[in-house]
Amino acid sequence: MKKLFKILAIVIVVIFALLFTIPYLFKDKIFNIVKEEINNNLNAKVEFADFSLSFFKKFPNLNVELKELSVVGVDEFEQDTLVSFNSFSVQVDVLSLMGDQIKVKGIILDQPRLSAVVLKDGKANWDIMKETGEEEVDVDTVSSGETKFNIGLKKFLIKNANIKYDDKTLGVKTEINDLNFDLKGDFTQDITILNILTTMKSLTVVYGGVKYLSNANIELIVDLDADLVNSKFTFKENVFKLNALVFAFDGFVEMPNDDINMDITLDFKETKFKDLLSLIPAIFMTDFEELQTSGKIALNGFAKGTYNENSLPVFDLNLIVDNAMFKYPDLPKSVDNINIDVKVSNQTGVDDDTKIDINLFHFELAQNPVDINLHLTTPVSDPGIKAYIKGEIDFNSFKDVIPVEDMNIAGIITADINFDGNLSTIENEEYEEFNAGGEIKLTAFEFKTSDFPEAIKIPKSVFIFSPQYLNLESFYMKIGESDFNLSGKIENYLPYVLKDGTIHGDFKFISSLINVNEFMLEEEEETVQEEEQVETDTVLMEIVEIPDNIDFKLTSELNKIIYDDLEITNINGLIIIKDNKVLLDNLLMNMLDGSIIMTGGYSTQNITEPLIDFDMDIKDFDISKTYSTFNTVKELAPGAKNFTGKFSTTMTLQSPLDKHMEPVLDKVYGKGILKTKNLVIENSKLLMKIGDALKSPKYEKVSVSDVNVSFTIEDGRITLEPFDTKIASANVTMFGSQGIDQTMDYTMAMKMPRSDFGGAANNVLNNLSSDAKNKGMDIELGDEVKIDVLVGGTVSDPKVTLNLADTKSKVADKAKEEVTKKAKEEAQKLIAEAKAKADKIMAEAEKNAKNIKSAAKTAGDKIIKEADANGKNLIKKAGSNPLKKKAAQETAKKMNREAKKKADNLNKEADKKSNAVLAKARQQADKIIKDAEDRAK
Repeated sequence: MKKLFKILAIVIVVIFALLFTIPYLFKDKIFNIVKEEINNNLNAKVEFADFSLSFFKKFPNLNVELKELSVVGVDEFEQDTLVSFNSFSVQVDVLSLMGDQIKVKGIILDQPRLSAVVLKDGKANWDIMKETGEEEVDVDTVSSGETKFNIGLKKFLIKNANIKYDDKTLGVKTEINDLNFDLKGDFTQDITILNILTTMKSLTVVYGGVKYLSNANIELIVDLDADLVNSKFTFKENVFKLNALVFAFDGFVEMPNDDINMDITLDFKETKFKDLLSLIPAIFMTDFEELQTSGKIALNGFAKGTYNENSLPVFDLNLIVDNAMFKYPDLPKSVDNINIDVKVSNQTGVDDDTKIDINLFHFELAQNPVDINLHLTTPVSDPGIKAYIKGEIDFNSFKDVIPVEDMNIAGIITADINFDGNLSTIENEEYEEFNAGGEIKLTAFEFKTSDFPEAIKIPKSVFIFSPQYLNLESFYMKIGESDFNLSGKIENYLPYVLKDGTIHGDFKFISSLINVNEFMLEEEEETVQEEEQVETDTVLMEIVEIPDNIDFKLTSELNKIIYDDLEITNINGLIIIKDNKVLLDNLLMNMLDGSIIMTGGYSTQNITEPLIDFDMDIKDFDISKTYSTFNTVKELAPGAKNFTGKFSTTMTLQSPLDKHMEPVLDKVYGKGILKTKNLVIENSKLLMKIGDALKSPKYEKVSVSDVNVSFTIEDGRITLEPFDTKIASANVTMFGSQGIDQTMDYTMAMKMPRSDFGGAANNVLNNLSSDAKNKGMDIELGDEVKIDVLVGGTVSDPKVTLNLADTKSKVADKAKEEVTKKAKEEAQKLIAEAKAKADKIMAEAEKNAKNIKSAAKTAGDKIIKEADANGKNLIKKAGSNPLKKKAAQETAKKMNREAKKKADNLNKEADKKSNAVLAKARQQADKIIKDAEDRAK
């Protein structure tokens, strides 16, 4: 017996020893498999802080856990975290570790944070699977041997998840906070029962700029009969709770292939009017439990049939509210006589047969009656609308009906408008066949909140409706110090609302002051500077997308705009919003103690890379104010911080913008002519280095004569063509370039009075003169000396070299000139004539090169325009069917990409041809000059 107990004890010890040690024996194998699967399949940066294995945590299964897991995108999404987890746990069948497949039994996601984004061009940040170059394979035909994992899932748990979804193609934004999801079931069985428990503390849904749900509470409890072989799911016990509204589904959903078959009935468990009110955020979030209500409500619906690319299920949704009211007990007034009859239905499964009927929508807010009636038919082929809105709301009564904290609202809005007809009559300009009329009037309106303390005041605004247009008869708004006066017409508004058509507007915009600082909210952004983390108050801009279906013209007369510390005055000109662009047409404004005329625009035709393209005529801008105002100037010309004076320029500037609306500096292209006036440079490291080299103190603060220089900005460098100026008492010819990396490469050919040289420098010059005399040349240098200054290094650490050897050579040249002065004059004349001829050849070549590029650009623009038009036509033909429309949008994008590629190829070919023309001309010009120089020797 003692031996038996000894053996038993030894066996138990061995078993526990194995349970403790086996995870470590297999840890490397599993770790390598996980890393191999990630690296082979994902185009993303995946990090995790720790990796652990345990038999005891989920005995008898092995628990595999990754802690602080994060997945960060690449390319456009390289700064964005797609998903992160506090921990990611997987329970694995331990016996499967002995074979080639690892069987997964359970998955637990602890505190996942997901940010899903779809860009305007359709690219999604979760599309991180690497392309294999192989043909797609039907997943149903893939054998289990093709992967090292096998799912035999019995539990899937998500704890405290936060999810954000932003689809810029559809205009949809969704945010979920504190999501908990618990799925239980045996996925190894063909037929099983799935138990689902889901809760969301907060759900917000925004579509087309309208917030349909705001911080809604969600609870879902579902038991499903699941036929996993046929993908059919039948509802058993289920409860869905949206705020206080509780309902359930009966029926089934089946997905045998791409089709979705369904037969679902909505059964509302409770139909109290108060529950319906819980869907209104302003009411649900404010003393909802104390709300007094009465009235009857009926809410029901069903969906039966097949959903696919060509058909919808037959569906019907009905809402009836009969003689309802609600009142807060602490407030004196109520909302009474609430009567609603709404029906949304489709009896055939054809999307064009969908009908929306608001037969009755009536309420009286503090005895102010409002009536709405709407009937919409054939929404795809030819939307037919019959509707009216009539009522008056006194905003002064809001505070007597609904508790509003930190908000003041006043004024009266009245509406009496009606519509009756089909959209086709508007599109065919048969306005007499479409009935539309009435007006919306807003008077004495004022709105103020703690979040927006500058009150919005609208003394009077009137919108008059007709079939052809909306007439904004008057609109005057004042926000704090700012005022906005707008008048004009909006055309094509019905196709815009009903069929995503293009809306046209022509307005006159007048203002005496717009203080942009009143509207800007500052955010705190943590930045790291010099290895120390600091907090700074910054305003981070995001890309502002210009819609493609807006065509507005604003003739603007703005007296003053204040933005940050910048004051802009006397803004006059035409602003056009059209085709994803904001265009300025000779927009004149005064700023930075000077004036500017701008023509050009901002384009979001490629939303991932917006573009600016401007022609600017700037006169007398203050240099120091310009430097302190614009980050681009600080980056491209950091040395300008030591300058005072004025500058003028005529220039062309083109650049893509980053996601914070800042120019991408290494892609900026510009060219023009820069002129300065009253320029003074003080404490410039470059000039002080030159002064040190010359042993002269005169360069700490110098005056510079007026400059007139041609420049180009390309590939992150500013290149200056040779120009003449005077720095202090020296005449200077300067040329070279400077980069956004602050590197400098300049040459300064200086003629300096000998009095500017220090003692040591004068000793060198005197030695040169003595050498000349010793060689029989009775030459004196005189009062002016030529010297070349070579500038390198960076703006913060310039490197200066004085080319004294060249000066020595020039002393000898001067001696020869005195002996053969007449011959040299003739030689200079010969060279001058050669240069003039060379300049003429180059001017003609540049003209031809410009014509080649212009022709290519015109042809390319035409290709892009035709592709864009064809794409829009495809989208229009697709109608409102979401799948057809999505397919058409994808085809349109492909057409646009191919057109842009063709246009780029044309431009590249034109660049090659123009470069060849210039190169040949340069060769001819250089030869003419060289021949002349050879003859002049």
